[in-house]
Amino acid sequence: MARQTAIGDTLAALLAWSALIALRAGWRYALLLVWLFNLVGLTDMVLNLLNGVRFQVAEHLGAAWFGIAFVVPAMLVVHLLIFAFLLHDRKRAA
Repeated sequence: MARQTAIGDTLAALLAWSALIALRAGWRYALLLVWLFNLVGLTDMVLNLLNGVRFQVAEHLGAAWFGIAFVVPAMLVVHLLIFAFLLHDRKRAA
């Protein structure tokens, strides 16, 4: 599970940086990168949460459960806000 989490988090981080650079540079496919980052990041986070519950990892986390209890919900809200902005922008453009 740790390897899958690390790969997913690394991929999401690389896509996030790529999207930020693309947006800043005004690249043609910048919004596509934002969509891709958000889909990969949200999917990775949900899968990791489900695997954590399935494998009952909470008792083995020690103090690291603070990250799951406080940071993960904030990241979920951020992903949902990004989707809201992307969908709102699409409605306005149409």
